[in-house]
Amino acid sequence: DTLFAERLFGRGYTPVLAADAVVEWEPPRDLAAQARTMFNWGYGDGLQGLRSRHYLEVLVATGGLLGLIVVLALIEPWLLLLAPLALLPYLRRSTAYKYRHMEGWSRWLLIPLATINGVLSSLVGYLLGRARRVRS
Repeated sequence: DTLFAERLFGRGYTPVLAADAVVEWEPPRDLAAQARTMFNWGYGDGLQGLRSRHYLEVLVATGGLLGLIVVLALIEPWLLLLAPLALLPYLRRSTAYKYRHMEGWSRWLLIPLATINGVLSSLVGYLLGRARRVRS
């Protein structure tokens, strides 16, 4: 569905809200199932060479965060406690609309955790799928 939507946008189509539309979808039940699903989607994208720009942006951001962690560790190990702060702008932007769909205090932990889990799983899947595509 993502590829279909991207191709429609690429051809100049504009989305229209269909307020009465119904979509039935069973989301993964836990983080392990989510990781498998996201890995498989990323792997398929890598095999087909799809959404490469998106994955490059995620890879650069992930590499930047890992670089920051290394620098903090070299400067002063206790600064590693500040490393998660670098994730806050991304998490705020990518999760803001999700909190209204879940109740309870656990949402403040589970939604960011699921977001990071999904991004990393799909990135690893994409990289492995892309490597297989290059080898073939």
